[in-house]
Amino acid sequence: MTTSDEAEIEKAHAAATEEYARTFLERAMKVAGAARQLAIAGIAIAWLFKSDGGTGLALPRLLGIALILFAFCLVVDLLQGIALAIQSELWHQM
Repeated sequence: MTTSDEAEIEKAHAAATEEYARTFLERAMKVAGAARQLAIAGIAIAWLFKSDGGTGLALPRLLGIALILFAFCLVVDLLQGIALAIQSELWHQM
């Protein structure tokens, strides 16, 4: 192989890698968006089924656990967005 062939192969590989990364990011964002919507919907449903015993807000134990897990899902989603922003910034500095 000549140097120009190797350069062409490297260009094609770089283009394929960039396309793969773009496709992966698009799909990951769709999944993250769906998970975020489901977590918010779960929080809303848990809030609808809360019981107000007159002494403040009271959630049944199972709803309280579900509410914590939905909130945890949103926190993880936020952390993923922060990590992606940092990774993107580091990638562009290379």
